[in-house]
Amino acid sequence: MEIDRVPLIVVVGICAVGKSTVVDGLRQRGFAALEVAQEHSQVPYLWARNNPGAMVYLDAENQVVGDRRSYLKPERVERQRELLSYARLRADIHIDTTHRSVNGVLDEVECKLGVLGIAPTPPALAGLDWKRGETK
Repeated sequence: MEIDRVPLIVVVGICAVGKSTVVDGLRQRGFAALEVAQEHSQVPYLWARNNPGAMVYLDAENQVVGDRRSYLKPERVERQRELLSYARLRADIHIDTTHRSVNGVLDEVECKLGVLGIAPTPPALAGLDWKRGETK
């Protein structure tokens, strides 16, 4: 059975902005989502290797990031932002998670994905291995 590839949503951003939480939430809402640890890579196009249908860029104020992870000093966060500059310029969706609820962020991402024409995966495709385009 041949099925068109399910659109993959990649999520990038500095540490402690909620990438894992957003990816988990998108998956629960029926989207094929993947966190890309771009902020630790010297490869500016690492996110593109996954051939995403859309890229979500998350950010937050330095104070909030520092409160979430005390080891993340402003210099380190700024270095991560530098490493993410290529991805940030090419992201389809930008969201500042500062003082935002998880559901608020997820609702905004889902709404913006809808504008891009990306809907949750139909239940009939739920068993699809979105990385290989094969059924599990």
